[in-house]
Amino acid sequence: MSKAKAFLQERVIYEYLEYRTKQEKLFLYQIFYRGKRLLSKKMCKVKRIMPIETSFPDINEMLIEGSKKKRPAEVKFLTSLFDYHKLDKHKKQYQNFKNENGCIIVLKHDILPKGLMDDSNVDIYEIDIEDFRAFVIENFNRLLQKQLENREENFQRIWITSQVNNFYHDYKTYPVQPAKKSGIWCPTNNLTSFDLAKGDKIVFAKFGGEFQIKQQINSHWKKYKSIYPNWKLQGLFIGKITRPIMSREEYCTLFNIDVKTPLWNDEYKCGKPKWNRVFCFEKEREVILDSGIPIADLFNELEDIVYPTFFDVYTQQNTRELKTTQYNSFLEYVSSKVSEELDISRMLNNKMMNLIGSMRESNFNLHQNSTEIKNQIQDFENDFLQ
Repeated sequence: MSKAKAFLQERVIYEYLEYRTKQEKLFLYQIFYRGKRLLSKKMCKVKRIMPIETSFPDINEMLIEGSKKKRPAEVKFLTSLFDYHKLDKHKKQYQNFKNENGCIIVLKHDILPKGLMDDSNVDIYEIDIEDFRAFVIENFNRLLQKQLENREENFQRIWITSQVNNFYHDYKTYPVQPAKKSGIWCPTNNLTSFDLAKGDKIVFAKFGGEFQIKQQINSHWKKYKSIYPNWKLQGLFIGKITRPIMSREEYCTLFNIDVKTPLWNDEYKCGKPKWNRVFCFEKEREVILDSGIPIADLFNELEDIVYPTFFDVYTQQNTRELKTTQYNSFLEYVSSKVSEELDISRMLNNKMMNLIGSMRESNFNLHQNSTEIKNQIQDFENDFLQ
């Protein structure tokens, strides 16, 4: 998503592409074929795009009419804004993008980014600017309202992101507090200053299950189109935005802090600032899920939240917006699982208290009959904790 502070964000282009595709009226002009400029534009009809996300690439699958092979695509306002071929942190994703014959879709072609064609023969498509302009005019009021909504006091947007060590881990020897205590966080790259507003709700979800599980999650989905069984939701921290996104310099000036002062654990560990933007939040409530909730079970109930939202939030470390209905359904599901866990705990506790009471009444010899006690405890666990 574009970081520009402007009315027209890439989100508008995403909506245009999705809307015209559903109408079966999306046409693109091919201007580069295998890295070479075409003398005349070639019109192509898009049959399918799915899904549009904010991580690279924006479109996982696009199918052009007349072609049997799907391909990924990255969406940009201008061709010159494409820079993934130069970023080390996206090296693997860019290699996959090339291997899968990825292409670039732009609102308008200006100039090729330096080095783009040195190591790839990428195709570039341009949007029909007149059709895009007509779409914006047709939907102007709705698009404007959506852009300005998060500046209205009576409108609250809901965001979800993933917890990492900086957020929850309390290093006893570090002078820096974890973010859940300090109330400050660095926004993910896909967020703009328009996205977070004072009063918005933000959910920090803690995921896990096993070591290096992100790789397993992605490979399992790619191979089986199902959720990796060991992936679990381990907790939720729900907060409210108190100060929207600002630069690190603004934040440090506001609170009279040296700009080089570490704000998060990893900055203290490496000895220098790493993150350039900050927003502030306050805690509303926290849910700790000792046993964890299998994401596969959640997927069966709330498929659209898990994929692509949770995938993008956890495996790509992005922040995504939840609809109010999605948020409410998600919390209701989590609450039902917490209630089940509490009921199980209470039942087990009652059984144990009854057993201890019975032993006391009958002068039960605890030492001589320890094996029998262990067996009964195991029976209770099998009955109530499976």
